[in-house]
Amino acid sequence: MLNENQQKVVEYNGNKPLLVEAGPGSGKTRVIIERVKFLINELKVNPSSLLVITFTRKAANELKDRLSEDIPKNIINEMQISTIHSFCLDFLKKRGNVTNLIDDDSGEKRRLFIQKYKYKLGFKNEFYLADYQIPSVINKFDEYTTFKVDIDGLIDYIKQTRPIDKEYVDFVNSFKFFPSKKVRDNEKFKKSWYNARFLQTPKAYVKYLELLDLFNAVDYNTVQIKFLESLKENPETQYTNILVDEFQDTDPVQAEIFEILLKNAESFTAVGDVDQSIYSFRGSFRDYFEEFYNKYNAELISLNYNYRSTNNIIRTSEAFIKPQRKEYSKKYLVGARNEDKESYILESLDPQEEAQKIFNLIKDLKDNGKIRQYSDVAILYRSIVSNKNIPFLIDEFKKNDISYHISGTEDLIESDEVKSILTLFYYIARKLDHSYGMSNLEKEWLNLRAFCGIDFIPKFRKLSVETKRYLMELQENFENDVLKTEKEVYFELTGKKSRKKKFNGVFTRNEDVLIEIFKRVNKPVVDLDLIEDTGDREFFTELEKLRENVFSSDEEDKLTILEVYYELLNLCGYFDDLVINNGNYELELENLSKISRTIFNYESIISANDVRGLFFFLTNVIEGYVTSSSDVDGVQLMTVHKAKGLEFPVTIVSSLSEYNFPLAPRDPMREKDNINKEDTFYTPNKFLEYKDCSEADEVNLGLAEENRVIYVAMTRAQDILVLSVVGKMPEEIKYRKNS
Repeated sequence: MLNENQQKVVEYNGNKPLLVEAGPGSGKTRVIIERVKFLINELKVNPSSLLVITFTRKAANELKDRLSEDIPKNIINEMQISTIHSFCLDFLKKRGNVTNLIDDDSGEKRRLFIQKYKYKLGFKNEFYLADYQIPSVINKFDEYTTFKVDIDGLIDYIKQTRPIDKEYVDFVNSFKFFPSKKVRDNEKFKKSWYNARFLQTPKAYVKYLELLDLFNAVDYNTVQIKFLESLKENPETQYTNILVDEFQDTDPVQAEIFEILLKNAESFTAVGDVDQSIYSFRGSFRDYFEEFYNKYNAELISLNYNYRSTNNIIRTSEAFIKPQRKEYSKKYLVGARNEDKESYILESLDPQEEAQKIFNLIKDLKDNGKIRQYSDVAILYRSIVSNKNIPFLIDEFKKNDISYHISGTEDLIESDEVKSILTLFYYIARKLDHSYGMSNLEKEWLNLRAFCGIDFIPKFRKLSVETKRYLMELQENFENDVLKTEKEVYFELTGKKSRKKKFNGVFTRNEDVLIEIFKRVNKPVVDLDLIEDTGDREFFTELEKLRENVFSSDEEDKLTILEVYYELLNLCGYFDDLVINNGNYELELENLSKISRTIFNYESIISANDVRGLFFFLTNVIEGYVTSSSDVDGVQLMTVHKAKGLEFPVTIVSSLSEYNFPLAPRDPMREKDNINKEDTFYTPNKFLEYKDCSEADEVNLGLAEENRVIYVAMTRAQDILVLSVVGKMPEEIKYRKNS
């Protein structure tokens, strides 16, 4: 049974566009489904005229599945139900405008594309771009496309404000290869290098667009621009009945697309909730609800019944968000459950105390029967990576045998099967010359020590104790030799005694010291004759054969990277029938398939045989990848952004604190060149046509969004809401303590 406003939305047949404010727990998905059914069954619209835009592919698939319960699949297949990017791409392909998409959800394809063509993009000599710096350039390309950059104006501005020292230019051009470490060790050169990359980024953007056109390709942002251009030339489409979900997350290009589609539409329905707009980093910057409402005199209906939460949770969240709700809004949420339950506010002095209080509360809820299982509880964070209470909390969970699940963290690298494959890739791809370059992973654990089960349990054949001891000694002797030689070299070159005590610390020395150290130290080589165990010797013999193939000059007989990968999987036993047909290995196999995807992308874009290149790319990106998830069992820990669209019996909004949650502006004066290891390359808003606000206004908009992040977190709660504060209570939360 639909309530009155839900029914109005479903049966709306007016001449004006329909805007639907769908607050938390208001039955939005059901209303969308019922409206689609109404359009098809009652108004008899042609299914092929129906366009439904969702925010994610998962939402599109869920919508199709639920519609299929009442509508034949052949009818559903005539409709276009997809994300905006999929819709634009499909449309352009049908018109013959574009054929290739060099983008994916991980951003891997674009990163590889720019890596391959970075010299053509001008990132060479003094403008050199290291591979790890590519994501910063991609972020700027996205900004330039989404907000319509004035390239010429921006380039002139950078030339005037970001000088590049001639001494730096002469210095780097005196080397055959860019001397990155020497440049980083010189503050003046380091600044000029940043300024050079800053200047080259908008120049490269022009060349990047030309490259895309050359390959008849698009990325997620340019596909929208291409579609918009196509629409402007020929605005007539078959899609005359349009429904847009999560309308509050619309970006400027999408808004322009929807306006053109609206002009020829028989019906246009936009559903969303401005109070839950938390994606400005994706270009969702303005309140298009308000703009559409005023521009088109749209019909505005609010879904005001919250079927998810108890009354006290609704009162709390509404009181929190109301001060910034726009005047045009008709939203006034009330509870449909007509019940109250206890909610809590926890105050702690530090993260350790907070973790203890959260743990005690969860245990008390379980012991007193207020939750049936630990998976009823979700702890929501502004950020998982930077939160300091998580290690303490996990320690308590482990000590008390309470299961937990951290959702959406970049944890693929932590799975034993992936670490094992990286170990084997390391072994066959490593160079035994006198180079000093080494990734952080290699310095920490990705070396011969990784075969011995120190940091993880290797997923290849079990090595004997003697073999492990031999490998450990090889690695330890190498690291000790490096430390000893560092002291000798440092004294010789500086006349000073070195105080370095750890292997990793050696790599902070300047390039001249490192070059001399590794001239004198031989890297560890496994001698097969010294491996006594027959099975272990066979195992390393197979690895050596692969290694020889990787470094072979005979291109015809070289294995492809994927073939090498399959050989390594075979050595680990993953092709055994007992593994393939055993459901217990399903999660491991899914995680390993993600490596296959990366290899496929690397082979397609960079090279089919460059195993070393793949190894370095993989170790560079894998720390940002997420493992596949099995069914959630135990307390759920996740970010608020990950939790959006979900609901939980108990929701704990964790680590609320002044400056951290809500998050204070990280660089309001735009003075930093680097934040979280990424270049900022700030673009003044005057060069972005669709950012028609000042930088100060943008800071205020960011503060308002931080409040919406907290609102989204609060409204995930069904029965019990817990606000957990660390240190000084944020002004935005004080009302709750006093209410």
